[in-house]
Amino acid sequence: MTATSPRATQDVIRPDKDRFLQEENPFEEMMSRFDFAAKQLDLEPGLYKILRHPEKQIIVSVPVLRDNGEVDVYTGYRVLYNTSRGPAKGGIRFDLQVTLDEVKALAAWMTWKCAVVNIPFGGAKGGVICDPSTMSNAELEKLTRRYTSAIIETLGPDSDVPAPDVNTNERVMAWVMDTYSMHKRHTVTAVVTGKPIEMGGSLGRREATGRGCTVVTKEASSSACDKKPERIETDGWYVDLPPAIACAAPPQTALAQAPNRDGNIDLQYVSPATRTDARIQGLSYFFAAPGDSGLLPGMNTAVYVPSGKTYEGVFVEDTAIVRWQGRSWIYLRAGPNSFKRHPISTDQPVSDDDYVVSDIPAGSEIVMRGAQVLLSEEAKSELRDAGDND
Repeated sequence: MTATSPRATQDVIRPDKDRFLQEENPFEEMMSRFDFAAKQLDLEPGLYKILRHPEKQIIVSVPVLRDNGEVDVYTGYRVLYNTSRGPAKGGIRFDLQVTLDEVKALAAWMTWKCAVVNIPFGGAKGGVICDPSTMSNAELEKLTRRYTSAIIETLGPDSDVPAPDVNTNERVMAWVMDTYSMHKRHTVTAVVTGKPIEMGGSLGRREATGRGCTVVTKEASSSACDKKPERIETDGWYVDLPPAIACAAPPQTALAQAPNRDGNIDLQYVSPATRTDARIQGLSYFFAAPGDSGLLPGMNTAVYVPSGKTYEGVFVEDTAIVRWQGRSWIYLRAGPNSFKRHPISTDQPVSDDDYVVSDIPAGSEIVMRGAQVLLSEEAKSELRDAGDND
């Protein structure tokens, strides 16, 4: 679920830890860490020299026709740091503070990360110097497609695979994939990761960062204690608010549903979701759920957050409501084996399917399951009566 709403400049997500904790040159600071690691590993001198230099650095100009008719030209980067272990892998970020040194440093970190966890990829990173908070969706699409076309020669499932990063998301990856596919004259879904599920994306990818933070926090907490605490299982969950929904403050609690489980699951607020664009994909938050909740990685489920509104009436699920002759109805018990149809107003929805109904007589018993069957039987009876009258 996504929401579309205006976004203020201060809501733009800024890169990692306040620009590498205010380090003057991210690449040189990364290299100082690499030098330390190389010394500890007694790295072979020739390999050490190779790994100190990016394999490929691309700088491109990205002209975009703005909605006001003016043309702005942005600077974009793509760095492939090392591809000895396989195709380069790394995100694309849109931010005013992007620099070539930052992109080089992040591409190097991707190289080390892929090697440490032993997956067959090298490291890459890309970015465009821009302020996405001042750009419409149409302008962001133009920027993405033009940037993709400018670096098209390096992209490909066997050479360089982009992913979402700061201020980019599934939609941006879909634009990258579509642009690349048009150049290749056939669909190439493997050219990016982090694309929409409907286009071949991976379940659980969006929640992966939150789950990783949860695991690291649990491990760090347990190792920091002299006495091992009781094991408390929690999982991280990523919640998008529906369209047109805005919150003055993050919801501190939420209720989720899980298959094969009665009742709702209590979720506890953790933080705003990182690296998301409120204007593109809506307000998003991280919540924690009990480890035994039945929620599984990659699962999409209904989540309810407090709306801040007060309703008076009876909560009625959509399964109890039938639509007939342009109106909404429910069935009330009239006797031990009889029911009557009662018109209701559905002007107080509390979700896509549920309502608070205020015009139900006090003490009524509502048929919550089988209302459609009762309507069918009522219609059959009316048809029979009409036939007898003929």
